[in-house]
Amino acid sequence: MKSIRLYFLLMLLSFSSMFGSEISVSELENQIRVTQNSLDKFHFVNHLSKIQTKKIKHQDLSFIQLHVDGYSKNANNGDAQLPVVQ
Repeated sequence: MKSIRLYFLLMLLSFSSMFGSEISVSELENQIRVTQNSLDKFHFVNHLSKIQTKKIKHQDLSFIQLHVDGYSKNANNGDAQLPVVQ
């Protein structure tokens, strides 16, 4: 079931990102909630409300930039700039 949701989200992302837009994922606010915590592991729930997309052109290449409010992006030179929680 999760793979179907991921596939659907990626399809929406690819169609809507042609122009740059906002994808509504849920009615909830962006949040991360720790549900269990111990010395050797923890469980958390991550809720996303919206993902903003922006089409970026660099030289002859096109990229889709993702932005999620409250998230930063990885800063590894040459890697994709994806939303990350820090």
